Amino acid sequence: MVTLGGTETEAQTRAQRLDELASPEFRWQNALYTAGLDPDAFDPDAPLPAELWAGPPAPSSRAEQLYAAARARPDASLREVARQVTGGAGQTHFVGTPEQLAAHVLAWQDAGAVDGFTIMGSTLPYELAAFADHVVPVLQRRGRFRTEYTGPTLRDHLGLPRPAVVGR
Repeated sequence: MVTLGGTETEAQTRAQRLDELASPEFRWQNALYTAGLDPDAFDPDAPLPAELWAGPPAPSSRAEQLYAAARARPDASLREVARQVTGGAGQTHFVGTPEQLAAHVLAWQDAGAVDGFTIMGSTLPYELAAFADHVVPVLQRRGRFRTEYTGPTLRDHLGLPRPAVVGR
């Protein structure tokens, strides 16, 4: 998830404003759902049951995030605990400038930690346009993103041969 701004402060302000728009109902249900739990099985005004967060290791990093928030405030309601859980299942929320995002992408690639990214904008079409207009040019200047295609089709771009036409 990406939230971009012309300055880091602008990006942080946009991200905070978007976070404030999430309804409390969505927030607690989404926190449970993305942790692999059925929201219908829980009372949002009661604490998360201790047997979940005090027992064996969490089944996912998202569940661990939820369990850690519950451990920190064991008497807090699920609704309150869910406010501490950010992002979605298995996703990182990057907040910053296009230059910072380009540096972030390159650092992960250079470390061999990734061979690609799926970028999801926190708002559309703003983030998509900002990525195409501001991040891609930074990556191109650094020689890390193509500046042209090798042909008019994806097949041409990937260097794949045309399939043989079999007699009819």
